[in-house]
Amino acid sequence: MLPYGFATLAELKARLGISPTLLDHDAVLQEIMNGVSGAIEALVGRQLRRYHRLVEYFTGGEYLIRTRMFPIAKVHSVRESDTRDFETAANYEELTEDATDGFMLDRGTRGREPGASGFIRRLGQKWLGDKDDPGMVRVEYTGGYKCEEETALENAVITLSGADVIDYGIKQVAAGEDEPVYTLEESTNESVTIGKLGGVLTRRGFIRFSATGVLSVWNFIAATLTLTMKATEEGGIVNNPQVYAIQQDPLMCGQLGTVWSSPYDASSALAQEVYGPFTTDWLTKTLQLLPYANANAVKVVFQETLKTGFLGLAIVGLEEEGKYHHFAATEHVTSAYRPSLEIEHGRVFSDPFSTPDDLRHAALIQSAHDWQTRRHPGMTGQSMRGVAIASGASYMKQPSHLLPEVQDIAQRYRQYR
Repeated sequence: MLPYGFATLAELKARLGISPTLLDHDAVLQEIMNGVSGAIEALVGRQLRRYHRLVEYFTGGEYLIRTRMFPIAKVHSVRESDTRDFETAANYEELTEDATDGFMLDRGTRGREPGASGFIRRLGQKWLGDKDDPGMVRVEYTGGYKCEEETALENAVITLSGADVIDYGIKQVAAGEDEPVYTLEESTNESVTIGKLGGVLTRRGFIRFSATGVLSVWNFIAATLTLTMKATEEGGIVNNPQVYAIQQDPLMCGQLGTVWSSPYDASSALAQEVYGPFTTDWLTKTLQLLPYANANAVKVVFQETLKTGFLGLAIVGLEEEGKYHHFAATEHVTSAYRPSLEIEHGRVFSDPFSTPDDLRHAALIQSAHDWQTRRHPGMTGQSMRGVAIASGASYMKQPSHLLPEVQDIAQRYRQYR
């Protein structure tokens, strides 16, 4: 879920008569809006703001299942497995939408837009499993109402700075051609080493960008990686450096060899070109990562890793034995030297489920009220996500403290209605 509320900051400032050019209070106003939206959801008993690629498991045994979040904007996959193995293709059945023996988004008794009720109907038979043997149905979907800030991010270019780069590399130790051994090696605070450190050692740099604000449901059109590098000796050349999309965080998995597809497997490769020559001074180079021949495969890797909140890249430099290079990492002397990733993206699907007008209205009148009464007694002793109100204290709006009109609107969105 993106960190936004039911209404926009610009709408709240307009409601309060605050000039759009006055930015002094933006952080507090945004936190008030977010806190109010959260309080409305707490009163409702469920999340209303959009969540992407949520995975749920169901009991089965009936013709209908209902997702925890609704409306359903998009179903990405529906799988049934009597072994509960939803990753091995031979052990699950992938169902298709609107097929005679697949599934469909139910309109509900009120005949609303498909997906509005959160019900998914199994066609031709009941869902696999029952209350005594649950968990045989897995649904991955995008649900909830889309905020305007998300709409504004679509079909655009987003840049991830190097401030969130993890500065470590991976060393491959020879142990037979088919059984390479990998170990993690921390780098210095200044840079990450890549290259062939010896006859049997290869150092691979690893970059993980925090992906806050990047959605796995986007269509990745192009990506550009900017690295600042230097050689260990004058005139060195990095021969055909390869950039791979990382499938897992090396610090979080036991077998480092599974971090990426084999370095000789092009399915996760993003770029390969002669990168140099370099001097012993820092030199900036830009690599075009997408589009390329295997773009679709890489997009799948991106979508999977984005669920964990990051985008990871491995840099492999195939220099001559004993030569190696550095790329600047998080703690370099100037932030301009840190890696950056620029992504051009588009929208994959559209749906009718934007934030309803009554929810927007409720969030605005409550947020305006909270701002105007922020210095009143009783409003300064609670915490609001650590963001201080003008009085020096801060607060979080509790559901019971919502205005009566706001509570009435919220009741329309209860879980079971």
